[in-house]
Amino acid sequence: MKSRGFVLVATLWILAGIAIAATYFAQRIARSIELAQEYDTHIKSRVACSDSKAEIAYLFSTRTLNTYGLGDPVTHFTLDNRPYRMEGDCIARLQDTRGLYLINGANRDTLGIMLAQKAVPDAAHDQLYDTLMDYIDPNPNVHRLNGVTAKDYQNAGLPAPSGRPLITPDELRRVFGWSEQSTLWSGDEPITDWITTGRTVGMNPNTAPAQVLATLPGITPAGVNQIMQYRALEPILSETQLANMIGLDPQKLILKIFAFPADSIRISLGSIGQAVSIRYNIVLTPTAAEAPWRVDYYYPVPQWITKKNNDELPSNPFDLKTAPPGPAQNIPLFDGATN
Repeated sequence: MKSRGFVLVATLWILAGIAIAATYFAQRIARSIELAQEYDTHIKSRVACSDSKAEIAYLFSTRTLNTYGLGDPVTHFTLDNRPYRMEGDCIARLQDTRGLYLINGANRDTLGIMLAQKAVPDAAHDQLYDTLMDYIDPNPNVHRLNGVTAKDYQNAGLPAPSGRPLITPDELRRVFGWSEQSTLWSGDEPITDWITTGRTVGMNPNTAPAQVLATLPGITPAGVNQIMQYRALEPILSETQLANMIGLDPQKLILKIFAFPADSIRISLGSIGQAVSIRYNIVLTPTAAEAPWRVDYYYPVPQWITKKNNDELPSNPFDLKTAPPGPAQNIPLFDGATN
């Protein structure tokens, strides 16, 4: 009887072990399947966004630019960074670079306005401006009043100043003192969302975010709101119209306002299935031998693109099955060379 009892207990223990092992392997298999599905979703999202980038670049080189955006007044992408639902679950934001702050052409007053909007203390504004100007100055022996030397960069563990204009907005982190200002890089809109290193002239009031509009000479917060409300109905056509609208002196806006998109756009692409979004800067190169457009740079940005459900977003307004209406758009004469 004792031996039978022992066999029974041993059998129960064996069955329990088998059940535990089966449960363990079932969980491992389920997790493997889950990971495989997540990876498959991730790959599909990346492919969809890659296809969307190529599609947008094609449209950029074959559709016209006008005050409404990319396309015609009826069918167009609005180039003010609003989201569009593209292929798959990819979401794209297209931003005219003329609607962004020209960081390489910053002046002390307008940069101070930008910094104040990111809660940077007034006491730090002069140093940030001077260190930026020193960083891009080709003469390494020139140092402004609040600037620093190459030795200061070395002590801070930073690369030496480049002596040339910034290549990407994110290069600002390499400028002495900038990375320590945490408010510049925090929140849904870090300062890199508002600036460009492109070679355009003037600001496009139809595509500039409110933070960039705030740098116009003499403008008030009420004036910024008025511009945003007006352009939601129809585009602004000239600096005279803008000045009359918000009560500014038109002479102060000469060469500061061009109500037409630049020959370069910033494209931000992301999806719910990705941890980060990818941001590209694309420039038209209609006379180049290689391609009608060029990607100047790209880099990852925090995944804030997909705040809304895809079904709530406007979809790609173009049907690529139809032939483009004409050749690549005319390029404004005031833009920098792109070749």
